[in-house]
Amino acid sequence: MKKFNELCIKTYLKLKENDGMGTIEVVLIAVSLIALVVIFKDEVSEVLKDFISKISGQADSIFS
Repeated sequence: MKKFNELCIKTYLKLKENDGMGTIEVVLIAVSLIALVVIFKDEVSEVLKDFISKISGQADSIFS
C-alpha cells in the first residue's frame, strides 16, 4: 500500500507541474493546420463533398 501511495503522490506532482500548452504551441498548431488545408484544398473539398453526399444518402434511406 505504501508503494501505491508513493506512486499516487509522484503522479500527482508530475501532473501538477505541467502547466499545459502555451500560446505559441497553439498558434503553431493552428498555422500548421491552415497550411495543410491550403496545400491540399482540392483534396479536402473532394473528401468533404463525398462525405456529405454519403451522409445525405444514408439519411434519405433511413427517413424514407
